[in-house]
Amino acid sequence: MNQTYPQPPLPSARRRVLMHHGVIYVAYNADHIPNPPLPHTADFLNSNVLPSVSWASNLHPYMGWAPQNPSFTGTVLGRLEAHACDKVEAKGNQGYVLASEVTASWIGLECSLRALISSLLGLLPHNSRTFPLDMENPRLPSSFGFAKSHPSPGHVRNAARRSCNAFIPVMAYATYLIMRLRRVAQENGWYEDRWARQLEEMEQFPPAWIQEVCLSQIVDMDTPRNGVFVRLSSCQFLKDVRTFINFGMPVWFVWDPMQQNTPHEWVNLIRPTTEELTNISMLTADTPMDISSAWGNPNYWIYMILSLHCICLLSF
Repeated sequence: MNQTYPQPPLPSARRRVLMHHGVIYVAYNADHIPNPPLPHTADFLNSNVLPSVSWASNLHPYMGWAPQNPSFTGTVLGRLEAHACDKVEAKGNQGYVLASEVTASWIGLECSLRALISSLLGLLPHNSRTFPLDMENPRLPSSFGFAKSHPSPGHVRNAARRSCNAFIPVMAYATYLIMRLRRVAQENGWYEDRWARQLEEMEQFPPAWIQEVCLSQIVDMDTPRNGVFVRLSSCQFLKDVRTFINFGMPVWFVWDPMQQNTPHEWVNLIRPTTEELTNISMLTADTPMDISSAWGNPNYWIYMILSLHCICLLSF
């Protein structure tokens, strides 16, 4: 008979219970509820997911590792700096193209990041290679046309900007895999960034390039991340959530009636205490969040106020 063990507690020091637009969130590594991501991110992610609050969904859980403020600096990512998108050349009767040196540089970066991701996947132990059933790999930046000719300079710039933005999910996917490898290292008592040394030993990447990756936003742990919203009733990446929290990613668990009644082992881990509900923060935002579907039940606010009132009465 297989014996099941309760999940270990989540780090309470990083936890806050928040309320926004009548919805309760149990948050880790966050002290507020963010607005949805910028509309331009819908260029390379499923339009049904963005720009709703579920931008890091079962389709793209790695997007939680996307930097809040992407910075294309350093040897590896510096080639994506904004001015590169404005370097347009005429190509005779074939229209206009992105400058050849920029195109070559971006193709090289795309190939390098693809090779990095492939190598990171290869370093994962077999029991750590399972991913959400619905997860999709990020689209390649080249699929947005930065290497193609276009009818006008404006079309070239638009394709270049979309292609440049499309490097962000690729970077986030690499971060996602690196954090999995760091978790494996912690569990085995290994050096946390053992993956970097392993890549050097494979001699597939120059050591200086790997070092630059470690200094970039792909790996830098001081980089603020977008984070993820989690609904226990539908989340397929709970296996990763503890890693997300332990390595500092903001995580917001939705605590609505549907989640409260979900028969799941995580329910007791995130259930707000009476004290947390009594001291809950009331937040406002300049831009209303998209709280469509079950998230935005207009009666939920009344339900919670009455519940809190009853709790206070019972405590006496």
